[in-house]
Amino acid sequence: RCLFTGHAPRYYSALHRVTHACRKLTKFSTTGGAALYYRAMKTTGSTADCFFAQAGEKSAAALAITPDSYEALIMWGTVLCSQGKAKTGDDAYGCFVQASEKYSAALAIKPNSYKALCNLGSALWYQSKAKVGDDAEHLFAQVEQKYGDAFAIEPNSTEVVYNWGTAAFRTRREEDGGPRQCSLCSC
Repeated sequence: RCLFTGHAPRYYSALHRVTHACRKLTKFSTTGGAALYYRAMKTTGSTADCFFAQAGEKSAAALAITPDSYEALIMWGTVLCSQGKAKTGDDAYGCFVQASEKYSAALAIKPNSYKALCNLGSALWYQSKAKVGDDAEHLFAQVEQKYGDAFAIEPNSTEVVYNWGTAAFRTRREEDGGPRQCSLCSC
């Protein structure tokens, strides 16, 4: 039985609800980093890089004030992940690795943060896209584990279901002359 059978309404409603999730990070917003992040998302090139860098600096400043702020680490990871999406090659990969480090640090502070687990799964998925063979498979196994852990903590999160389903769907690509089977389900 497919894990996502019967979950289609939650999966599609996630498209609308995920965009609102970042707005809930109010602690980060007070540092001004969220505003810089949103400006970076609306621009491109060196202007976006500048805003991303400033948003990262705000996260670092928030952590200097409150070192155990897992929310600031999650936002910093989100900034880095978004920055990676705007880049290519080694620059993009480096951003995704740094984002993974921030999400892992957030999990060291709050191990049951489904948001950090979900975001770590996404950052690892982007890393897996840059790899082939066993390296890609190893990273995708971690992606599945992180989304599974996030789902166990918060099974009603549309963000988790959406990201998990999207990663599984996009990973079912043509390889070695045939479709790749995801291990999330038997579909």
